[in-house]
Amino acid sequence: MLAGLPAQPDPLIGRDGELELTLDLLPRPEVRLLTLVGPAGTGKTRLGLEVAARLAGDFPDGSHFIDLAPVTDPTLLAGAIAQAIDIREERTRPQLDVLADQLADRRVLLVLDNFEQLLSAAPQLSKLLQQCPAVKLLVTSRSPLRLRWEHVVPVPPLAVPDLTSLPDREALA
Repeated sequence: MLAGLPAQPDPLIGRDGELELTLDLLPRPEVRLLTLVGPAGTGKTRLGLEVAARLAGDFPDGSHFIDLAPVTDPTLLAGAIAQAIDIREERTRPQLDVLADQLADRRVLLVLDNFEQLLSAAPQLSKLLQQCPAVKLLVTSRSPLRLRWEHVVPVPPLAVPDLTSLPDREALA
């Protein structure tokens, strides 16, 4: 595991264009929120993890992967992020405020995976970005978030090989 990111057992395959584009966009100062958008099963999560691992050195306060698949209630978004990055809950203040206070001066990358069921919580990300100028968000979703700072990278299904022009068995081996 690399600083809050799960280890990947296999190399990323077939996403050179999307990887290059994302690695070019995310470090730019004007890119605060980058969303990898595509249908289920296209490799958005794997692409996001590869990007986060390669850019880990750009975020001295860490890169963190937050799996939002089990979170279906938009009011629990801030708590899910806080729990994943080990920020304690304060019962006297909204969790989003606590999270923003803790991240305000940190240079971190948050990889928010499976955001599609929490689209109504997207405005919370705007608030977080407003209050935390050094935080960057890399989001995977089936739909864009439609927020002011959002940049979208489409992740379409991989092309199917042309079965009529496959290399011979020796070349494949």
